[in-house]
Amino acid sequence: MCALISDFTDPGDLVIDPFAGSGTTGVACIRLGRRFIGWERDHKHYAAAVKRLEGTREQLLLPQRRVREKQQPLFATAGARK
Repeated sequence: MCALISDFTDPGDLVIDPFAGSGTTGVACIRLGRRFIGWERDHKHYAAAVKRLEGTREQLLLPQRRVREKQQPLFATAGARK
């Protein structure tokens, strides 16, 4: 799905998937910087999609959180020296 999303959309585009299943299209959109709207009638597939989408979003945010955690002590130390 990443290849298809990349080939036919641009970053920031909105992709709509009326048969979201387990969220594969949504995961590709998150990874490639596209917006995504999807829906699914089956409750089991919906739950799986939500879990996958949240996990993908968390993976992308994790490196940013690590950088912030490393920077905060440096700023605190620099301020204490003044």
